[in-house]
Amino acid sequence: MNSQADIRRTTNADVELDAVLDVKGFNLQRALDLDPAFMEPEYPFEWVGIYLLTAGRHRLELEAGPDPSMKVALQHVSEADGAALAAAADVVSIDFSGDSRRVTPADDLDPDHVLELALERLPAAFDFVLPKGGAYALFTEHHPSEFAAHLVTADVPGVPIVERAFKPEHEHDDEIASVGLDITGEVDGRRINAWLSELLRTRGTDIFRMKGVLAIRDAEHRVIFQGVHMLLESSPDRPWRPGEERRSTIVFIGRNLDREAIEGGFRACLA
Repeated sequence: MNSQADIRRTTNADVELDAVLDVKGFNLQRALDLDPAFMEPEYPFEWVGIYLLTAGRHRLELEAGPDPSMKVALQHVSEADGAALAAAADVVSIDFSGDSRRVTPADDLDPDHVLELALERLPAAFDFVLPKGGAYALFTEHHPSEFAAHLVTADVPGVPIVERAFKPEHEHDDEIASVGLDITGEVDGRRINAWLSELLRTRGTDIFRMKGVLAIRDAEHRVIFQGVHMLLESSPDRPWRPGEERRSTIVFIGRNLDREAIEGGFRACLA
């Protein structure tokens, strides 16, 4: 991800601190060389285009895309130029980050509102009804190319007078999540080892990272474990303090994790 990074191969992160601390690794020019948009502000939308539209009905058509919904806004602007686009972006970004109204293809859409298009069924078309003609800026949460989205006026695909793609605020994958457990009691060493081994054997490709502290029955020390995909490692930690509550805390990060199944499997290991 970073061609400028210094790679040092270690075992258990055994490396001289001078190699990783105070190395002055950040350089603004180098950051700009890697990402020319590094200094740009982040907006909650990825694209805006300004169109010259007449009063009346206009249609936004979308084909198959990656998400079940997408926020859009059609904002009236004073001019069809880059300055008007930039000014509108700053104003609309505030509204875009707030509440939106969910709409379906059956609804007639008003301009100057942030709308969340329901895209469970694609292709789809949404009609905007404009009370007056002029320059309008269309803001889309995702780049139009992801949905082959285009604005149609008088049955002719509209062409933006000026357009701009923005640095995306974030990327997300709803399938990726974390499951954290904090459970009082000791676990049976053989059972927890067998359960973790089976979990990694069957779901290892979906488990990106896991780590935790285990309270093993009859063990004098806490046990630290961590894993990446199907690789698992454990080691003793500090001794349990007198009177300290024995409890285990673990975290899984991965794709399509079943929290109920993971918690049930862990609880079955309790001594």
